[in-house]
Amino acid sequence: MRIKLLLVTASLLMSMQNKTVAQNISTQSTTPAYSGDIYHMSGNVGLGTISPIAFGTDAPTLDLRGARTTRTGAIQAFSSDQSIGWSIGRADDSSLPDGLVISTIDIAPINFMTGSNNRFTISSSGNIGIGTILPTSFGTDAPTLDLRGSRTTRTGAIQAFSSDQSIGWSIGRADDSSLPDGLVISTTDVAPINFRTGAGTRMTIRETGMIGIGTTSPSHKLDVNGTIHAREVLVDLNVEGPDYVFEEDYPLSSLSEVESYIKANKHLPEVPSASQMKEEGVNVIEMQMLLLKKVEELTLHIIELKKENQQQSEIINQLQKSDDQ
Repeated sequence: MRIKLLLVTASLLMSMQNKTVAQNISTQSTTPAYSGDIYHMSGNVGLGTISPIAFGTDAPTLDLRGARTTRTGAIQAFSSDQSIGWSIGRADDSSLPDGLVISTIDIAPINFMTGSNNRFTISSSGNIGIGTILPTSFGTDAPTLDLRGSRTTRTGAIQAFSSDQSIGWSIGRADDSSLPDGLVISTTDVAPINFRTGAGTRMTIRETGMIGIGTTSPSHKLDVNGTIHAREVLVDLNVEGPDYVFEEDYPLSSLSEVESYIKANKHLPEVPSASQMKEEGVNVIEMQMLLLKKVEELTLHIIELKKENQQQSEIINQLQKSDDQ
């Protein structure tokens, strides 16, 4: 009977103590209350701190304080045998990568859901899927962000904006009337697109459509500050070919006129001077047509000289025949 009375008394004391703890945890007092290693104040609960800080206004918060200045508190959850689990924490030292670490302790993906819908997945192989829970890898050993569109004609896309959306960029593909076919990389405002390797800008597409390679300020459809190497170049003519040189009424300058011009100007007629080409550059099509024109003029002069040479040869032969007689 005595033992039974003691047990009833102990049970009553424990019940009262638990009731007191429950009342303390639900208190809204500004004075910290304490229960073991748990502190609570104004609706906030602290582990490792007697002054839990709220996350924003009117947001009851669980404040987890680490024992070191380089480590925060953490949350971990396991199955009964610890075969599966997850954790969230931060340790800016050699024990973990710097910054917040969200991880599974076994080989399992991390899924981000809203309602009952999976929005974002990080697979165990390091691939990231948006719109899919089975992101595929781009090549071997290449962690990939896999963006799946909701239609067969549209891929997922990436967009980034400033706080007021005044500047931004996007990458995506929609093989329908909403965008040009194929991959579309664009700025949402009137701004260029720059392609860089290391600290150097290698190619620029200006907002005007001008493209620069080796320059960020192109003034033509394509400006290249460097050497172009190609097996073949096909150019559409926007100038007249010089076949008109062979017309009967073409005013071909005599060789004496050409000689006088060269002596006075130190370059061929119609051909830019060396200083002019250095200052203004050379229009390849115009120069090719001009050089062809000079070749055709030279051909006419050669034909004319051949005729003169034949006439002279005939005269010489006639004179020789006269001397022989």
